[in-house]
Amino acid sequence: MAFALNHAVHHGKNHVIYVIPYTSILEQTAEIFRGIFGDENVIEHHSNLDPDKEDSRSRLATENWDAPIIVTTNVQFFESLFAARTSRCRKLHNIVNSVVVLDEAQLLPPGFLDPILYVMQDLARNYKVSFVLSTATQPAFSPRPKFAGLKEVCELMDDPSQLYADLKRVEAKLPDDFAIQTTWESIRPLHNFLGYFDKLLR
Repeated sequence: MAFALNHAVHHGKNHVIYVIPYTSILEQTAEIFRGIFGDENVIEHHSNLDPDKEDSRSRLATENWDAPIIVTTNVQFFESLFAARTSRCRKLHNIVNSVVVLDEAQLLPPGFLDPILYVMQDLARNYKVSFVLSTATQPAFSPRPKFAGLKEVCELMDDPSQLYADLKRVEAKLPDDFAIQTTWESIRPLHNFLGYFDKLLR
């Protein structure tokens, strides 16, 4: 969100649209954003919304995504782009000139990647939309034979390899021969932390 806000200010974007795959994470994220930016600046849009808690003004704002920050699901976002119903398409104009953060981007459905990535390229090229793919396990979206992928992608981290090295917490050591059985006692001296787990098991 920090990057998205800085990018929005620097490039004169109108909205930040934060797209999350799960409603459980979405509700928590929207609550944090409301605490930081205020209720009036954040719209939460997903299938779990309680219609009894909405008035006509908030319902219209949700349908139009008429707020600086929109927190929504993958389904709501991509249905807005691909659906053939007026109610779903009502918010299209507010996607233009926005920053779209796709959280957990590795969860985009593989079977629909071609049309999804194609429309993302189109929005970036022709409608001033900036996409941020946020994930710890970056999917292989680069172009290759029979897969258009995403072009003109840039890494936000200055040095991903150094970051990986700085955050490395374990060293994996594979046996020379997987057919040879290994005892717990022969492994235990290699890892001091196993003594801690040993105590927990007793």
